[in-house]
Amino acid sequence: MAIIVALISGVMFPSLALAEGLPFQTNADLLEKAMSGPIATIISLVGIVGCGAMLIFGGELSGFARTMVFLVLVISVIVQAGAIVRVLQGETGGSPNVTVTTMR
Repeated sequence: MAIIVALISGVMFPSLALAEGLPFQTNADLLEKAMSGPIATIISLVGIVGCGAMLIFGGELSGFARTMVFLVLVISVIVQAGAIVRVLQGETGGSPNVTVTTMR
């Protein structure tokens, strides 16, 4: 009965459930920042080009090597898609509190 009450209170009052924070939240935030930076975007672009070239010009690949190439390709596309979405939404990576002044 106590488990049901705990689950229902977490659903009905999500602010109470998230007030303490999850133990892995800081690590998840760090991973998100690392995967959305410019270095990750460049590496993912190189991964897409490299995997594409490997699949086109690689000749006969073993099943394991082909699976690894596809795995790297999918991870690269996921990281690159996040960068493309940020560009389409207009996020430039600059500070939103910057004011531009002109000299007269």
